[in-house]
Amino acid sequence: MGYITFRVEKIKTSGGLSVSHDHNQREGFCENADESRKFMNRQLMPCAPDYTQFFEARLNASPIYGDGAKTPRADAVKALEMVFRVGAEEMDENMYFDLDRFCEITRKWVCDKFGAENVADLVLHMDEGYGEHGGSLKCAPHIHAVIVPMTKDGKLSASEYIGSPKKLQALQTEVASQYKELHLKRGLKGSVAKPHEMRDFYGWVKAARTVELPEPGANETARQYALRIKPDIQKIQSQNASRRERMERRGKGRRV
Repeated sequence: MGYITFRVEKIKTSGGLSVSHDHNQREGFCENADESRKFMNRQLMPCAPDYTQFFEARLNASPIYGDGAKTPRADAVKALEMVFRVGAEEMDENMYFDLDRFCEITRKWVCDKFGAENVADLVLHMDEGYGEHGGSLKCAPHIHAVIVPMTKDGKLSASEYIGSPKKLQALQTEVASQYKELHLKRGLKGSVAKPHEMRDFYGWVKAARTVELPEPGANETARQYALRIKPDIQKIQSQNASRRERMERRGKGRRV
């Protein structure tokens, strides 16, 4: 079974909206993108030509802000950018994963949760990855969703969705529950690890699949847990390497 990682970032400025748009639509330089794979990206919903104009249009359509009687706070969150990511390593061994269904499930959840009218962009990136794999980046499929956090009654309120750690954790659990048919599950609760840290963590665990490991602590992040069990994994890997060396030496000794 693989893992689905989900993160949310707040965008509060027009400049931030512009940067996000250019990155998601590949209208500027993207350090980790492979130009030769750009054709594999998919637009899952129509993209707003300008995120800022889209935000302003949503305000004008709101019964609260439309008549100009009320304006959002100066530091209000204009958009939430969500990233739904599937690790490349996990997909190598997950026979149940289907990219089309991954896209369909994500689009449906985003629209049901936030309203299709509030989605400025929903795009699948297949041209980004990490490390070297056959001379090019190893693909890590992920979807960007840019959403104006408008409630059903027309109020701009990011806190309605991610106003506290508890709400954010509940949202992460809700997201993960959508992908059961693809055999994707949620990462450790309370994890603050970044994607590359999670890859290290899962790599160490994968190396010790046949070894009984201690359970993560209640308030322990994925990174903390990985660091705690790292010496055990390294010891196992060292023992395996020693066994291979002994077998190779025996094999060489029998050659004539």
